[in-house]
Amino acid sequence: MKLHEHFTFDDRLLDLYNRVRAELISSDLSEVWSHTRRVIKNLFRVCEGSNIDLNVALIAAIIHDIGYIDTINGHERASALKMKPMLDKWFDHVTVNKVIHCVEAHQFNGLIKPQTVEACALHDADLLDFAGPEGVINLFNLGRDLGFNREDYNKIATELGRTSFLFIKTDNLGYTRSFIIKYLLELEENDKEFKKYGMDNL
Repeated sequence: MKLHEHFTFDDRLLDLYNRVRAELISSDLSEVWSHTRRVIKNLFRVCEGSNIDLNVALIAAIIHDIGYIDTINGHERASALKMKPMLDKWFDHVTVNKVIHCVEAHQFNGLIKPQTVEACALHDADLLDFAGPEGVINLFNLGRDLGFNREDYNKIATELGRTSFLFIKTDNLGYTRSFIIKYLLELEENDKEFKKYGMDNL
């Protein structure tokens, strides 16, 4: 299933998407909304081929930065508090708790560390956007040049106080230049799909 199909399959996702977009843009936070869209796309690519609860991860990705409307510092908690009443109306208790944890744990160097694969996936998707395409390419090229293997990357992730979902889901490193090029091309293709289905709201 393609990314845009998840939004047409579940009206609640599309409703959340449109509500968060409207609130961020009306609050003069268009760049936060642009970032949110990129994180959603990153998340979909990161989670490809995994057994993750994609519904939980997508909900969390959509709402993860809406707290910027109220505050910069502690926006993770603000995002969770702001959206919890709506989530409680639309989703079951277990799903809401999982989403809230993802949102509260998404910030790099945040006080709350990701404890679920969904939270790790959102954390990585957010970090991928922060690094940008050049940063991602440089990271994996540097690792390749230094002869890093999967265990080396896991050690770095552990020292940072988190476990990277990108490395949980792989049996071998596999993130070479060709993977990154494919990754970036697929992000571009997903962007075309968003536009085709009226979700180009930047």
